[in-house]
Amino acid sequence: MESKEKNDKKITWNLFYYMLIHGTLGNIGNILNYISITFEVDIKNFATTINGTSYNETIIKENIDNYLFSTFSLASIFGQLFICLIYGSLIKKYGSSFVWINIRHYIVIVACLLMIIPKYFNCTLFFLISQFLFGISCFFMLPQLIFLGECPSFGERANVILNTNTSYMVINIIITTLISKLILINSNNWHYIFVIGILISITYLLLTLEVKETPKYLFFINSDFEKVNESLLFYRDKYTNIDKVIDEYETEVSVFKKRIFMSINDVMNIRSLRKKIFLLFLVEISQKISIYTIINSYIEKMLNYLNFPLFYTPSVLLGLQLGGLAASIMSSTVSDLFSRKKLLITFIVLSGIAFKLMFLGLVYQEINEVNIFSQVLCIFSIYLSTVISNIGHSCLTPILINDIIPIHAKFATIQIMTIFSSMIQLYLIIFFIPLYNVLGGVTFLTYNIFPTIAMFLLVAYLPDTKDKQVYEVFHDYEEL
Repeated sequence: MESKEKNDKKITWNLFYYMLIHGTLGNIGNILNYISITFEVDIKNFATTINGTSYNETIIKENIDNYLFSTFSLASIFGQLFICLIYGSLIKKYGSSFVWINIRHYIVIVACLLMIIPKYFNCTLFFLISQFLFGISCFFMLPQLIFLGECPSFGERANVILNTNTSYMVINIIITTLISKLILINSNNWHYIFVIGILISITYLLLTLEVKETPKYLFFINSDFEKVNESLLFYRDKYTNIDKVIDEYETEVSVFKKRIFMSINDVMNIRSLRKKIFLLFLVEISQKISIYTIINSYIEKMLNYLNFPLFYTPSVLLGLQLGGLAASIMSSTVSDLFSRKKLLITFIVLSGIAFKLMFLGLVYQEINEVNIFSQVLCIFSIYLSTVISNIGHSCLTPILINDIIPIHAKFATIQIMTIFSSMIQLYLIIFFIPLYNVLGGVTFLTYNIFPTIAMFLLVAYLPDTKDKQVYEVFHDYEEL
């Protein structure tokens, strides 16, 4: 009996397979969105034609210096906000898995086609429409992680999310190796990365034809025990104590009288849920206001300012991705060793160190225009922030949503968190360069104030959720 229970705590082959597929091929839209934003100036330049001839073979420092903010990033965020607002309706009509698998990847295919069109026809408006669609695709990464996290046994829910993120880092590195300016990021070949994206999306759709809804979702909408049992046996071991799992689902569902999916208004009108959303906001602030997130849209501009040859941008990106992968591989072990609160505090403290290193590097850069020491400090700051994000910090929002949000409020919480996260990203994208032009390196110290405040509030109010069921945490909040 003991060995049977032990088996149930392991990640099964079916679940491992879908973690791998969803994390790699399933996130191709996010990767293409990231590549488009990183090389936005290059891609716009390559697509600008005069009499059918590329206007410039490559970009120069002046192109980057004149780059005020990322229109690709803005279009992507508006795409996320758009799908976020209709997400609840889509779930009710199509079910959770269909939305984040099928719809997501048909959208990626269309987005890739739109990115290719300006290669042959001088109409860069298609770029913005494409990035809007990529933003819609990116939105589904959060529900994907949350729903996958519902499938395993209680003790493995965080590990599934973290391991899916590791799979994402693997394909990130594979794709990043292709974006050398000698291979794909040049005037002749830049569109091929989107051809690859189409092929990957089609492959993914074919490989996920047999995907099943999560057992908790099935139990909530219908209580059809036959379908719930089928889903449980698919995602878990055959020795799973199904009666025990069903009892846990029933207890979670019973925390609210009505068995319905709540709207955003419903969630915000319930005091205990408002407290949870507030804590999730603090976690999101600590994640999004980081060197890793801020620099994502402006990596070429930053490297240009530090006097790095633009030709080496892909090499720097590959180094960051390798560091992120190494950190991600360790994330499950780190998660098992420490509580959520301790991890959050550690991540925020280390993130603060990254901000200070960036500040020092930029101060040295202003004193001496060509300064290897400042280059090392700034690159190490970005590298440290990348490692922090991928060792678990970026996954704490979906992990905590599964820890503390009952299924009634889960879809509305995804919408709320997307809106909040998008507002932070809009602020960072629009105001980062104007603020930097006024404050210089002090901008990064200013940004660090917000995660620091979030850390103290989390220390005071975040209860331990790692070893508790959702309904147990629910009652903890009632007592706060």
